[in-house]
Parts: sequence; structure tokens; C-alpha cells
Amino acid sequence: MRFAALFLIIVLLAGCTAGIPDGEISDPGRSVVPKGGNGIVLASEAPVTAAVDDVTVAPDLRVQLPDEYLPSQVFTINLDLDETEEQIIVFKRRDDPDDLIRILVVSFDPIRNSWIRAWEGVTAANNVRSFTLYTDDLVGDHEQEIVCFGINNAGEETLDIFRRTSNMLGLGLAYSPILSLAADVNISVVEIDRSEAFETLEIMSGQSFPVIVERRDTETSNVFATVKTSYFWDVSTRRYVPGFEERVSGDVVEDSRLSDLFAGSEVEFEEFLDGPWYRTAAAPDEVQIVFFGTRDRTIVFHSGYLQRAFNWDDSSKTVYGRGIQLFVTNEILRSLKRLISVSVTDLNRISLVVQDTDGLDGTYDRLTGSLQQAVLDRSARIAVLSEFQPRGLYVSDCGLEIVFGDPDFTYRDSEGQRSGGFVLYQINGDAVLELKFVDDNRLPVESRRYSVAYSETTDDDRLIRTMLLQPGEVGIAGFSALGDHSITLEQIELLDEE
Repeated sequence: MRFAALFLIIVLLAGCTAGIPDGEISDPGRSVVPKGGNGIVLASEAPVTAAVDDVTVAPDLRVQLPDEYLPSQVFTINLDLDETEEQIIVFKRRDDPDDLIRILVVSFDPIRNSWIRAWEGVTAANNVRSFTLYTDDLVGDHEQEIVCFGINNAGEETLDIFRRTSNMLGLGLAYSPILSLAADVNISVVEIDRSEAFETLEIMSGQSFPVIVERRDTETSNVFATVKTSYFWDVSTRRYVPGFEERVSGDVVEDSRLSDLFAGSEVEFEEFLDGPWYRTAAAPDEVQIVFFGTRDRTIVFHSGYLQRAFNWDDSSKTVYGRGIQLFVTNEILRSLKRLISVSVTDLNRISLVVQDTDGLDGTYDRLTGSLQQAVLDRSARIAVLSEFQPRGLYVSDCGLEIVFGDPDFTYRDSEGQRSGGFVLYQINGDAVLELKFVDDNRLPVESRRYSVAYSETTDDDRLIRTMLLQPGEVGIAGFSALGDHSITLEQIELLDEE
């Protein structure tokens, strides 16, 4: 299974409006976008977490929107492979009693030499924070479908897929819904390996990706009994249609602790995940670990020399789901959002699927007891505090200043002043300085890691301490530099004359 293509962050035909022809939409109103809350209040009675009036002008929008449009996400992507990128705007309407999430495709009209609202679609989702949109070739025709995952007000997972079509004039960008689903257990898109001839465009059609939908079996009193339905692309109807069904007995949930977990809330799932997990199918000479940090709201993948860190923004589970959806943001590239799907196999095993990220999907075992010791023995890489710990003011010739305390630091450059905590440690022969920046509430917002080459020299009556910092990443195998850029920091101490 893969959530592929660009990092864009979810339809049944009845759930979508018709395409809007080019030239038929004027652009009255003003551009607005939420400042950042957890949701949007509309006319619906659905629970929300932000006020309608909490908006500001959105300079990134390429069109003006009417006042009743309330954008929550904006993505830029080339949908038709021309020279101009399009925008997809995720929004709600104030006047929508169903409080549904909608998407708007904005394209450039060369005839009018202006940006226009080319097409609108409606999804089955309601929760703004749990909405993920991306593009991928699901059908197998070298075109990118718009794929939308979300959660509705009933706590069900939703999937809406839109396929590119022509509008009534045969011009511009327009889409039609080819699948809209809601499920109280799970929905997944399963990737099928396609031939090399398809990937190199030698043939124009490839195998489509099936969609697997799991819902609770209402014909039994066992709440963990489910029905799996496979949906396949039907060329004749140009839609996804249901295929075979499979009933899964609820008796597989034998441990009462698992039953309690599946019936529990997002918080209980997060507590279950807390800590390190070890990937079972990694190569013999490679260690892969994911660490779920419920305390600092981070998720970190360690693989070889690489470390990928994400801020844990939100979690969402379906009513009867045996897993949870985690919504994360790349710690360094804040515009890069990802969806991590977690399925629980047993008390010490989970299955992960990470959207649009290669090499992280797979089965992970809880890293405890003898397994933890086996991994440590295998990796033989232990981090220890460095004997040298910087203190006081260090300055670079480019205007950067860092004041090291114990264990806090203050960071000053041309963009202003920030603060946080630091640690200097040795791993696999490398000295590594890690800076973790915090906001005004002392919550972590960014981490940076540098290799450190430290030296001391004397010059007349001065002691000069020098730290050469090179940015990089830390993995289980140690430190890995990123590029050739380095920073030289100096601290000068005047020596007393005897």
C-alpha cells in the first residue's frame, strides 16, 4: 500500500457538486484563511474549535473567494503538466448545514490572463484537522487522481477520489467523483507494482490500485467482527465498484487488553504506542526504529545514518477501528505534512503505512526486554555525554551569537532571538551538538543537529575556544553530514597577566 505522489494532504457520486465550466465564475469577495485553530465553525451543529471571525487575509491564494468560503489548507501542484502550477484549496462554506469539507481547483486561464476557480468538489469529511489530500495515479492511466482521506461527524473514516475529466466546453481543468466511502473500521488504498514498460511510458495503461474497506459486521453482536469489501476500477463505468467481500471473525481479538484498546479513545491508543518500536523486516545489517513520543508530541524514525523527525499534530480513530491515523508535520519542512496509518496486530506488534515516504512502511515490534538488548548488541552504537560542554557566549563572523547555559541556550541572528535547550554528546566517534528550540510556552518547535570539532588556541593574553559546526542528521549508525556548509563559532577569554 502506498500513499504516493506529492505531499498534498480526502467521494460516492451524490457527495460531489458538478464541475464548474471555465468562464462562468466571477471572483467576488475577499481572500480569507483561518489564522490557525483546530477547526472551523459553520452553521452546522457539529462540534468545532475555532471561531468564524478568526480569519486573516491570505496572500497565498491566487483567487479571491466569496465571504462564505472558509479555507483551511492551500496546496500548489502541477495537475496537468503544463508550464503553470495549479492550486487546490481545502475549504468549508458558512452556509453548508452539513458542514462538509470541499476542495477547489484554481487554474490559470491564458485567454483572460488571470487565475480562475475552475472546479469545486464536495467530500464526505467534516473534521478539518484530520483531513489529508494528495495526488496519485490510482487508475493506471498516467493521470493523477485527487485522493482525500478524512473523518466525518460520526467518527467514520472517509475516502473521496476525484478523476480528471473535461468540462462542458472541453477546456480547462475539471474532475468527477469516482468513489466516495465511509467506514467505521478502516479504509486503505493498496499499491500494485506496475511494469517497467508502464513506468517508462512504453505502454499507456497499467493495473489499477484496489481500495479495501473494512466495516463492522452488523449481523453479529461481536463488535470486533468485520466485513472487508474490495473495490476495483471499472473501465466501462469509469468508477470504482465493489468486488468480493470477506467476513473477519471477531474471535481473533482474544486478549481483553486488545479489546479494551480497540474500544478506547485516541488517547489510549497514543499511550499504547508510546516508546520505541523495531522494524522486523529490516535488512540484516540495518536497524530501523520508530519512537512515538507522546510527551513532546514527536514521532522519530531512525534508519541507518538517517533520522526523520515529525511533529505529532493530531490523532484520529474510527469507531470500531483496530488502528489509528496520525497527522504529522516534518520537523524541518513545516509545509510537509504526512499521514501515518497504524494498525495493531497484537499487544507487541503494529503495522505502519507512512504516506508518500519510501522505506518506512512495515511491521514493527515493541522494543522491550530481550529484543531491545539484541538490537543494542547488534548496533553497538551508544551515545554518551561529551566531556566538553560549552558555556557562555560564542560568536561567528556572520553575526550569529549563541549563549550556552546549563542546559539552556539563547540563539541570536539577523532574524531575532530564540531560546531552548541543548546537549553535546558523543556517538560512534562523533561529537554532536543538538539544539532544541522552544516557543513561549516552553513547547518544542524545532531541532537542529551539528557535528562539532572543538579546539583551543592562545594568542598573547587571550584563550580562543573554537567550535566548527556542520549540520546533519543522527541515525542509529551515527552522524551523517548534510552538505558542505559549516559554521565557525569562537569564544575569546582574556587571560590575567601574572
